[in-house]
Amino acid sequence: MLKWKLMLSTVPFAIGIVALAYLRAQWIPGLVEFADAAPLVTSAALIIGFMLSGVLSDYKESERLPGEISATLQLMEDRITANASNVTENELKDVRKKHFAVVNGISEWFINATEMEKCLQLIKVLSVNPIDSHLIDDANVLRRLLIRVDVIRRTSFIQSGYAILDLLVGSTLVTLIFANFKNLFQQILIVGFLALIYIYMIRFIRDIDDPFEYDASGAAGAAEVDLFPLTDYRARLEAAQNKSLLSRIRSKMRTLRVSSDSN
Repeated sequence: MLKWKLMLSTVPFAIGIVALAYLRAQWIPGLVEFADAAPLVTSAALIIGFMLSGVLSDYKESERLPGEISATLQLMEDRITANASNVTENELKDVRKKHFAVVNGISEWFINATEMEKCLQLIKVLSVNPIDSHLIDDANVLRRLLIRVDVIRRTSFIQSGYAILDLLVGSTLVTLIFANFKNLFQQILIVGFLALIYIYMIRFIRDIDDPFEYDASGAAGAAEVDLFPLTDYRARLEAAQNKSLLSRIRSKMRTLRVSSDSN
C-alpha cells in the first residue's frame, strides 16, 4: 500500500484541476487550443526528466549508506570481540556498552529522536582509549558516513531548478484549464491525466530529494531509503544482550542455590 501512498494523495489535486477546467468551460470561453499548448507540455516534461535524473543520483548513493553504516558497526563489534581476552571483564562490558550506545544513538538519529551532535559524541567516547587501535579508524569512517547522510538531508538539488520546474508545471496546468478541447470526455481525460502525472512527479522528486525523511513511526514519505540493515543489526544486539543477561541471572541463581544447599 505504501507504493500507492503518494499517488493516492495526489488524486484530489488532479480532480481539483479537472473541476476547474470543467467550470471554466461552462462559463468562460477557452483562450487557446490544446494543440497550441504542446510546446509548453513538452517543456514541462523535459524539466521533470532533468530534475528526476539529478535527484536519482543522490538517491542511489543514499541506498548504500545504511548498509555501510551497519557494516562498520559490525566490524567494530568484531574488533571488540577479537580483543576480549586482552582486557578485564569490566572493561569489556564497558566498551560493549559504549558500542551499543552508538548503535542505539544512530538508530534514534535516523528517526529524528536525537541530535547529530549526540551521535558524534558517542562515537568519540567509544574511540577514546580503544581496546583496538583500529577502532579509531572505524570511528572516522562512521563519522564520514553520518556526515554524508546529514548533508543529503539538509541540502536540496539545485533550488533554481525547482523554481523553473514549479513555473513550467504551474503554467502548463493553467494553460490546460483554459484550453479548448473537441469534447468533454477528451477534456476530462487529457487534463486529468496530465495534471495527475505532473503533480505526482513534482511531489515524487521532492520526496526522493530527501530519502532520509523519517519519524518515530517509520518512513514519513513513500520514497525513503529502507533502514533494515541498521534496524536488524540493532535487534540482533538487543537479543544478544537480553540472552547474556538471562544467562548471568541463571548463573547467579545456581550459585545462590548451591551456596544455600551447602549451608
